[in-house]
Amino acid sequence: MKVSTEGRNLRFTTTAKTGSKVSWLYPLDIRYESVINGKNFSAISYLKKGKEGYGDPHERLVLFDHDEGVTRYIKDGKLRKTIEVSSFAYDPISVIYAIRVMEIPEVGGVIPIEVSDGKKMASGTVTVAGRERIKVPAGEFDAVRVTPRMDGVKGLFGDGSSMSVWLAEDDDRRILKIETSVAVGAFVAVLAKVIDPEENPLDLQSASGAAVE
Repeated sequence: MKVSTEGRNLRFTTTAKTGSKVSWLYPLDIRYESVINGKNFSAISYLKKGKEGYGDPHERLVLFDHDEGVTRYIKDGKLRKTIEVSSFAYDPISVIYAIRVMEIPEVGGVIPIEVSDGKKMASGTVTVAGRERIKVPAGEFDAVRVTPRMDGVKGLFGDGSSMSVWLAEDDDRRILKIETSVAVGAFVAVLAKVIDPEENPLDLQSASGAAVE
């Protein structure tokens, strides 16, 4: 998982690939890209590209048109669907990072969210599950654990996946760890490296995750 800047926008890139030992069971080599407005976190585009399972490689692009209040779902270069969405809707990747800028309630509290993958508009929740201290390659941190739910939307972290996200309990509130179920097991991502803000003030974080096990 990586965050980069494009002018005033932010790009979130997530890649997932099965290791050589299990690729015969379920080949996976896919990239997700989410572009948002860096000022207000509104979604601009969401891309899913690559090979998942034994089918042919594919490309799915979702364009968010906030002036018209719709998303346009483009499959392999052809417009396939247009749906109405609210201006508060996130895509399945940007919503993970958006939690960082939300006001986190006490343990047991719930934050409502809206997510669209271009095919559906779904109402979800972020529940504050607990607070704990965890250790990742980037260091040891006090963290708050939240459990997002995004039933009905497709994506690495959507479609009813069981997911936990650990956020640092400090002013930066970086994503420290993500655990979620996938088709063939579990996916774990941990914060590996933090970019110096002086090098690029808009960078939120840079992290790499483990292969699917």
